[in-house]
Amino acid sequence: MSQKINIDDLIKNMVKEDGLETPPDGFLNKVMSSVTAANEKPVAYKPLISKYVLAAIFSGVVLIVLFIFGSGYQSKGNYPYLENLLNSIQTFHFNLEIPAHISYIVSSALIMLMIQAVLISGLYKKMYR
Repeated sequence: MSQKINIDDLIKNMVKEDGLETPPDGFLNKVMSSVTAANEKPVAYKPLISKYVLAAIFSGVVLIVLFIFGSGYQSKGNYPYLENLLNSIQTFHFNLEIPAHISYIVSSALIMLMIQAVLISGLYKKMYR
């Protein structure tokens, strides 16, 4: 390694000696025809999250908000499984006092987020169909 090889000069000399290769005749036409053929295939839109899953998520969020911020549930019928479930939920109740305006802000933000998700998915479907 006593000699320093200048790689740029080496490459320039090799290009001068060998020259640049040229593509064969019709190369550009073959490439462009394959590109246009690939673009002509129909693309089926398949959403990442289906409508039913979005509806389930939205209803789950609404139910959670109703359970957290709603008043206690009073059963008028004979539903022992439901009563046991609601009683077990009440045992996990925290004594946390949240100001009303904070709860309104959080619930409004969640509702707006869900609306935006629906609107953005609709715009995405219109743009990429």
